[in-house]
Amino acid sequence: MRELDAGTTTELYAEQDKGHITALETVFQNLGDGVLVLAQDLSIIDANQWIQKRYSGTEPLIGQKCYAALYGRRSACPACPSLRALQTGKRAVQMAKISAAADQVLWFEMSAYPLLGASGESAGVVEQIKDVTRLRQTEDQLRDQAALRYVFMDESRDGIVVLDPTGRVLEANQLFARMLGMTVGALRQTYVWEWDPQWDKDRLLGLLERADVSKERFEMRFEHDGAPPTYVDISSVGMTNAGEKLIYWTCRDISEKKALEDQVHHLDIHDPLTHLYNRRYVLERLSETAAEYLRSGSEFCVSILDLDDFGKVNDIHGPKAADLALEAFARTIATSVRPYDLVGRFAGDEFIIVSKNAGLIGTEAMLRRVVGTVRSKDLSFEGHMMRLTFSCGLACCGEFLGRTLSVDAMITRAYEFLKAAKEGGGDRCVSALSPQAVPAALAW
Repeated sequence: MRELDAGTTTELYAEQDKGHITALETVFQNLGDGVLVLAQDLSIIDANQWIQKRYSGTEPLIGQKCYAALYGRRSACPACPSLRALQTGKRAVQMAKISAAADQVLWFEMSAYPLLGASGESAGVVEQIKDVTRLRQTEDQLRDQAALRYVFMDESRDGIVVLDPTGRVLEANQLFARMLGMTVGALRQTYVWEWDPQWDKDRLLGLLERADVSKERFEMRFEHDGAPPTYVDISSVGMTNAGEKLIYWTCRDISEKKALEDQVHHLDIHDPLTHLYNRRYVLERLSETAAEYLRSGSEFCVSILDLDDFGKVNDIHGPKAADLALEAFARTIATSVRPYDLVGRFAGDEFIIVSKNAGLIGTEAMLRRVVGTVRSKDLSFEGHMMRLTFSCGLACCGEFLGRTLSVDAMITRAYEFLKAAKEGGGDRCVSALSPQAVPAALAW
């Protein structure tokens, strides 16, 4: 190995230092940010190419005050980071907003680092200027998107939920979460078919698959924690976001509307005084029952009930007492039949019972019990006692041959037996099994 004398060693170290300085100068000039070296009075000692390119003045930068050369000011900029770094001996940062054109705003992050002398005193400052315009624009866009999401999602009058094609919840607003009695976080752990047992998984997945073809509307029913059910009208539409299919549901609570519709429907099919089914509804269901009998042979009976001498109640005690008597009689017969039998007010003080899946013997036994129950009950109105009885005519589908069965024929036959019950003194039920059955009624 070649021996190095002192002169050669010094020469090598000088070459190394020169190489280091050249490398640092290259970095300094080609750095993607602006770099200024400032004296204590903010005079520019050095500036890299980034700064030079953006300097529009005619005088050389070196020696000028930075605020005058770069910003055209007569004094230091407000909250100047270089001044703070000189005063505190610590790094200081400042954001600056500069209008580059009528419709263009630039943002710069200026970081100042104090330069210390050999004895630790402040000798100047290095200021790094970074263009953060795109970053700031991205932050503003994200902030705007967040604000838009807040308005769209959380300030919406409707519940909103975003699903993927597997039925998993990706996002939802607070209103939709409340419809299900959950938090948004808990809702994200669920799948759409878990919300309403009336909708099975395959049916819902098919609906989600079709969401990009057509907009669909449907209803769901949510129940939770023993609260009244929430009825929801849902509009479903599919969209593609970054190549991924998403399904957006807009959900409107229609519970009040549903309750009103149910109330209207109830009033439409019920008698307002007795709250039993009205004549029209009973006849519609009776037609269905007769059709079912002709298909399957499932027996049924029709009974017509009429209060005995009811006109006297109105004449003696008045219309309020008559209404009270009708309500009491309706409650008695409604609680005396099976839950699936049909009971309605037919006309005035006449009532009808359609006994499904029942034969003549069993139905007549039930009616005789009702006759005894009504007979034994006393009604009180304004200190006056009233006692009710009724007559009943009972017809069974088995009394008709084949296609001779019809709703009109059944009701006519029941009326014939009712007439026989009245003529027999009332307070009784007459059917084809009764001794009081009239010959005309028995002829089939």
